[in-house]
Order: sequence, then C-alpha cells, then structure tokens
Amino acid sequence: MGVSTSAPPARARRDIYRESTEGVLAALERGTIPWRQPWSAQQGIPPRNAASGRAYRGVNFLALALAGYESPWWLTFKQAKDRGASVRRGAHGMTIVKWTHSRRRLSEERVAHARAAGQRVERDEHGAYVVQVGVRHYVVFNAEQIDGVEDLASAPRAPTWQPEAAAAAIAAGYQQPPRIREGGSRAFYQPSGDHVQMPDRGRFASATAWHATLFHELAHSTGHRFRLDR
Repeated sequence: MGVSTSAPPARARRDIYRESTEGVLAALERGTIPWRQPWSAQQGIPPRNAASGRAYRGVNFLALALAGYESPWWLTFKQAKDRGASVRRGAHGMTIVKWTHSRRRLSEERVAHARAAGQRVERDEHGAYVVQVGVRHYVVFNAEQIDGVEDLASAPRAPTWQPEAAAAAIAAGYQQPPRIREGGSRAFYQPSGDHVQMPDRGRFASATAWHATLFHELAHSTGHRFRLDR
C-alpha cells in the first residue's frame, strides 16, 4: 500500500466577519434584539476578561452580551487553566477578535514600490515603514462554563438606580432651558422659538425612551445663541 506524499490541504482561512454576522442573526432569530439587550442581567457589568479585567469592545461586546449568560466574566482555555480551573467537557466557547498593528520597516529602495502599491509610508527616527493591520481570533468561555471560578460568580453587582428620577433631575438642572412643549407625534428643537417639541408621553414605550428623546433635543438646544452659540 503506497503512502501519499502530497501535502494536506491548507486550512481554510476563517471569515470572522461572517461568523460574527451569523451570530447576531442567530440571536435575532431567537428573539434577542441587540440594541435592546438587557445588560443589567449580567450583574450590571459589561462582558470582561477575568484575567485582565478589561471590558470587551465593539463586535466582541455585542457577541458576548448576546450569549445569554448572567456572568459577565470570560476566560480563554489557557487563562482558565492558569487559574487552576477547568472548562467543562463539551462546553462551546465564543469566538472573539483582536486587531493588531505592527510596523514593517522598508529600505529606501522599497519605499517607491510600497507607494506604487497604494500603501501609506510613514517615517520616524529609524526610517521608513508601513503599518500592517492584522486580526487574531480567540475562543473564550463564560465563567458559568468553568469549574473552579466560583469567586467570579460572586462578583459585586452594580448599585441599583432610578433612571426616571435621575433623568428628570438632569433635565431639571438645565440652566436657562428652552421651553418644552408636549403634543403631537413629532420631536424637534426650534431655534427661532427656543423650544423643544415632544410627542405625547403615551406614545413612548417607557419613561426612559421619553427622556432619551428629550435629551437628544436638548442637546440641539445647547447651540442656541444664548448658550454655546454654535
């Protein structure tokens, strides 16, 4: 029986963008709307890496916030092992991405070639270089999938707060505010009359939504000539 000497097929390059999009679409199909994600369900803390303490951002934040876990803490397999913990058998992790930036030095002979190729050539005290942007992907597991991290389960919850009372206090603290009128179905700021028009409160699903719209229009009013004059 002969032995094949051909090289194994190269691993297909992962399409992180496609995977992220599919994850969001899957969440939508489950009935989770990303921009209405109840983040307070995660102890009031954004998804964070338990080893570094850093909060995830961008698409990583979205993917992990939609994962459906109450714990905000995440670890890679190695990070869990380094803590003496272990990821449970059969646990499925979440893929996150990390953008990297590095400098590739250029000889003076390669500068013109790089520019002709559409690359942006920069210079510093060491000479010419181009910035290379790359992306790495990692798989992380939620603390609820890891044995030996009970301390993360007892992470302090964010203090409770009253959004309606706090929002009302902010609006009331506006110095020399515009007039606020309510009625109809439109929201806008009118500079000539220096007033904010708000729809009837009954049209809003919540007091929070009402105040969010009010603050948006009040932000426009700060440009009035009696205020920032911009």
